[in-house]
Amino acid sequence: MVKSTVLLDFSLKKNISEATLLVFAGSPTTSCLRDPLQVHRPSVFGSIPSSGSLLCVTVAPQVLLYACAVVAGVEFADFGTGVYHFSVDNYGSAQTPIVGSQIEAFQGHHEEPWTITYRDFCNNCFPTCIATMPFLLGFELFCPSPVVLLWAIVACAGIAFCQEFHKWSHTLRSQCHPVINWLQDRGILVHRSAHLRHHKPPFETNYCIVTGHMNPILDRRSRRKNAVRRGWKVDMKCRFRDEGEIER
Repeated sequence: MVKSTVLLDFSLKKNISEATLLVFAGSPTTSCLRDPLQVHRPSVFGSIPSSGSLLCVTVAPQVLLYACAVVAGVEFADFGTGVYHFSVDNYGSAQTPIVGSQIEAFQGHHEEPWTITYRDFCNNCFPTCIATMPFLLGFELFCPSPVVLLWAIVACAGIAFCQEFHKWSHTLRSQCHPVINWLQDRGILVHRSAHLRHHKPPFETNYCIVTGHMNPILDRRSRRKNAVRRGWKVDMKCRFRDEGEIER
């Protein structure tokens, strides 16, 4: 037992002496004497000088990527709601299959736009929430990328709650929560003054109802009318509103 203890003590002293000689000889791992676990770090991380720098190098691009996914999801929702709003506002009727009830609601909204402010959250958003659920489930089951999944969650959330954002754009400032007013003033949510232009002649602009950032793209009248003439070959109902052929 005594012999084994002596051998072990000699072995430890020998290893410590060799490590000290390596460090003293000008090795860049001089600080390893304070933390023996750092001896192996230069071979793993190369020339990265510290764990703090390593954290910045690896985390910062991921944070930027996730932030871009959030922004892209919000703007996709804004663009998607604008396209859909434009479509149901101007084409189809209550007899249209599948979306006939939504077409009737959107077109009837121009007759009494203030009535949207009387709806509670569940009544206002349950159709869009139900519509986005299959897409959320599909991304959850089949999407391996966390970045794409984050984009999908944000985009579906924006679409699901777009009618609530729409309602706030019709609600008086004094009746909205200060946080909502702040978000509208900062351009994070569609502002009531911007959406008000949608309810004024010629009734063919400002269809986006999440942030409103995509309105300049969708509001290019010449491109939209040319696409209608070449493709659908039908007149938009917003033109009839402008000419007084139907009342809204």
